[in-house]
Amino acid sequence: MIQCNYIAIDGHSKSFDLDEVIDFVGGSSQKRDGWSGLICFIPSEKVFIELRDSPQDARGNSHSEAEEVTTEYIEFGYQLNSEQITVFLNNPNKWEFIDYR
Repeated sequence: MIQCNYIAIDGHSKSFDLDEVIDFVGGSSQKRDGWSGLICFIPSEKVFIELRDSPQDARGNSHSEAEEVTTEYIEFGYQLNSEQITVFLNNPNKWEFIDYR
């Protein structure tokens, strides 16, 4: 079990088990220019989060953060449609990860 924190839509910090998430789609974050983004689903919370990483600095360090996102953000930022999101929500364990990176 790997405990991590994310910022919920309402601004509160919540924790989740990183081993529990289901990867949905990867690409570039629309909230942080130049950062990579990974949209994951937390089944127990029934929420999508974006795990973001900054580009590495000269020493190879980067900053990470996690934030809850809406399906509208996923549709706009990751070019998925509502039908794809519905298919995923109906059977997340059968979803094939999409990687735009």
